[in-house]
Amino acid sequence: MGRMSRMLKTIRSNASDIATIKENRPDHKLPVGLLSGGADSVHDAVAKFTRSRIADSHNDKMPKNSRRVSLRTKQLLTNDSVEDASTAAGAN
Repeated sequence: MGRMSRMLKTIRSNASDIATIKENRPDHKLPVGLLSGGADSVHDAVAKFTRSRIADSHNDKMPKNSRRVSLRTKQLLTNDSVEDASTAAGAN
């Protein structure tokens, strides 16, 4: 019974950290043994996620000279300029 009460105490005292861990995992489940490790293992898991997110932040950026983005922008600009020209011609 002592192990179960320790797990429940860990859940109650670290509810926000546990929710953060669950929402950042692909299966939305806690890793096996996390609650039995107590509050320290929960804090370590959050710190590990934060460190990996910071280390991987350079991969989240869009490339500066992406051909696909520039073609899409070019299409939008030509469509907008055609629409602007047609509305200006209609206004005359």
